Amino acid sequence: MPGIAELLDRLDRAGIAYAVGSNGRMAKMEATLGQHPGIKARLEGRLFSGQDMGCPKPDPALYLHAARAVGVDPGYCVVIEDSATGARAAKAAGMRCLGYAPQGPNPRLAAEGAELFTDMAQVPGLIGLE
Repeated sequence: MPGIAELLDRLDRAGIAYAVGSNGRMAKMEATLGQHPGIKARLEGRLFSGQDMGCPKPDPALYLHAARAVGVDPGYCVVIEDSATGARAAKAAGMRCLGYAPQGPNPRLAAEGAELFTDMAQVPGLIGLE
């Protein structure tokens, strides 16, 4: 995804913990991230699969587990999602959701309460880093 490395740099500089909670199987995530070894290394121990854990989205357990893993109260978490199912999970977990909509308006994401944005470069401003 364009802009992810730069976003992770900003989060690291600000001391903000992060994790990935995906409905994809861990093997698939490992294969995909294997094409981006720098990002994969940064996510070591912070990559979680709802399928493998038996709690795929919209079950909020995946996001709650990720929050516990990085030691952050769910009420202080911000989820970046590109699916309505994931946005629903974030809302159920009590987490703010930013809806990644690179093609423009996404009514399904918005209907779940996600705050839409189109470019990862917008995230620091949306979470108060700028």
